[in-house]
This record gives sequence, C-alpha cells and structure tokens, in this order.
Amino acid sequence: MRHVDIAISLVVVSYLWLAATVVIGGQFYPDYDHISQFMSALGATGAPFGPAVNYWGFTVVELLLLPCLVICFAYLMRNRAERVGLMIFAGYPLLIAVAAFFPCDFECNMDDPTRSQLMHTAAGFLAYFCAVVGLCLLSHAKAERSFWVAPGLILLMMLFSLSLETVFSGLMQRALETGIYLWFFVILMHMRHHKEQVV
Repeated sequence: MRHVDIAISLVVVSYLWLAATVVIGGQFYPDYDHISQFMSALGATGAPFGPAVNYWGFTVVELLLLPCLVICFAYLMRNRAERVGLMIFAGYPLLIAVAAFFPCDFECNMDDPTRSQLMHTAAGFLAYFCAVVGLCLLSHAKAERSFWVAPGLILLMMLFSLSLETVFSGLMQRALETGIYLWFFVILMHMRHHKEQVV
C-alpha cells in the first residue's frame, strides 16, 4: 500500500472513530442532544463514562490522525510551504488531545468555569483555529487558484459561532469537525490522483 493510501485510510478511520464515540457516548448520556450540546459534554466532569469517552474516544481519534501527519511530512508534502501548513495543522490533533485531558465542567457550563474548563476551552479553540489555518496554507501550496478562501472563511465563521452557544452549537461543532476532515481528505485525494497521473 502506498503512503498516500495509508494516510487517507488513517483520516477515514479517525473520523469514523470520532463519529462512533459521539454516537455511542450520546446513547449512554441521559437526554443528550446532538443538536445543541457540544461533543465535549460527553467527556465532561460528572458525565456518564466521561473518562472513557475522553481517553478511549477523543484521544484515540487524535492518535489515529498523528501517524497520518507524520507520513505526510516524511513522504507526501516535501516543500517548505506544504510543511509549514502541515505543522500548523498538527496543532489540531495535539491540542484536541490536550483538551481531552482537561475535561470541561458538567455540561460544559461556563457560568463559573474551573481551571480545567478554561484549559479545555482554550485548547479546543486553538485546535480548530490551527486546523483551518493549516488547511488554508496546504491548499494554497497545492494549487495556483485561491479556491481555499471560501471553505476557510466558512469554517472560521463556524468556529467563531461556537462562542455564542446557541441551540445549534452541537450541530455547528459537528459540521466544523466534518468540514476539517473532509477538506484534509480532499487534499490527500488530490495528491493521490496526481501521483496516479504521474505514474
């Protein structure tokens, strides 16, 4: 199996693990609402099976993504612009893993946040910001046209909307995560297609 195929497989498995974590975790959380509640609430302090969700769910999701980034850095993205974008994007899985080790307060309530809640919130925001900026740089390095501007702006608007905590916050976070994974998947698929044409 080629390096690009392994990288694509790891992205797919990581996303499927995330989806399974959220779906299964939600089944064991009484009255959990996927539309309005953040995914982090499943691993929050006092949540049913919170530590299991954080360590066997969200942490594993990121551990699956990191080898993909190592493969990309070593074999697939060799010029400086690509590697800068990739290193910034690496902040996404690393900081999400940090957020998993600092669970938010019960139901991620920000009325009187603990230090763990503040760490969780900061790490989560920076993780998503690194993902969007890194993907923008990667896309810019891979193509002459600035097609990356539109998805970059959309994902940034989704990210900043999370601070409003609306009844659609959970749905927005899931859309943001899906957008990040999908964009990175498209970049890798584009590289795979290019390599097939070269061969």
